[in-house]
Amino acid sequence: MSGERVVVEITFAASLRDPRESLSDSKAAQTCFITPAKALKTHGIPWALELQDAVDKWREDAELIVDVSLAPGYGLKAMELGLRRVFYPKDQPAYEDLAAYAAAFGVSLHSQMPEATESWNPTLPRRRQKHRQSPTPTSVTESKKNGHDG
Repeated sequence: MSGERVVVEITFAASLRDPRESLSDSKAAQTCFITPAKALKTHGIPWALELQDAVDKWREDAELIVDVSLAPGYGLKAMELGLRRVFYPKDQPAYEDLAAYAAAFGVSLHSQMPEATESWNPTLPRRRQKHRQSPTPTSVTESKKNGHDG
C-alpha cells in the first residue's frame, strides 16, 4: 500500500462504489468514510452499525468514522453496541466522558475529523404514491344507513 488515504463523506451504504474502481487515481489508497454531523441523529444507531458492516464488507482496509458531535448520547450507545470509530471535538463539554467510555469499549475516538476529499451522494429511489380516493360518506346519517357506525 502506498500510504495514501482517500477520505469520503458518505451517508448511505448505497454510496459504496465497486471496490475495484479507481479511487482518486490510486487503487492502493486506503479509504476512510466519514459521516455528516447530522447523520447519526437523523438515521439512528442501527443505521451507523449497518453502515459500519457494509464498509467492512466492501473492502478489508476501509474504515468508517461516525461523527457523533450532534448526538453524543447516541454516540455513547452506538459505542456500547459495537461502533469502532467516532469523531467528537475535544472542545465539547462531553468529550472527557466520551473519551473515558471510548477507552473502556476499545473505541477509537477522533478529536479531529479528516477532511473529505470526495463526497458520494447517491440518488435514492423514491416510492411512488398511488392516489386512491376512498369513498367517504357525505353525512353521518348516510354512513349509518350503509352499515357503518361512524
